[in-house]
Amino acid sequence: MQYLTFNLDHSAGTAQTQIYIPIPIDMRLESVNIVPSIASAADGTDYTTFSLRDAADSADVVSINTVAGWTGGTALTATLSNDLDYDAGEDVMVKAAKSGAGQDINVQVTLGLVARRTV
Repeated sequence: MQYLTFNLDHSAGTAQTQIYIPIPIDMRLESVNIVPSIASAADGTDYTTFSLRDAADSADVVSINTVAGWTGGTALTATLSNDLDYDAGEDVMVKAAKSGAGQDINVQVTLGLVARRTV
């Protein structure tokens, strides 16, 4: 398995923040870990939702929110709704969107990918 790791900073004053991660070779996404840099108390009104999708698609394959709170430095392993195949040069979009007043939050996102065989 190969890993792509990147940071996503999201400000409470911003409705949403999204970044695009290019996939270097034909690969299958098999895991997603999200590690917040700070703790976040449980809050059902002011929270952030992180989602991941194929940039060319409108369906999220991962969605996690901070309603239940987070522990800083502890990885949250997301469950994929299905395996996601990417061709070389395609993008993964990772988005943070606020509800209510939102939260200032920084997370490290790690994508676990395996090379796809082509015949």
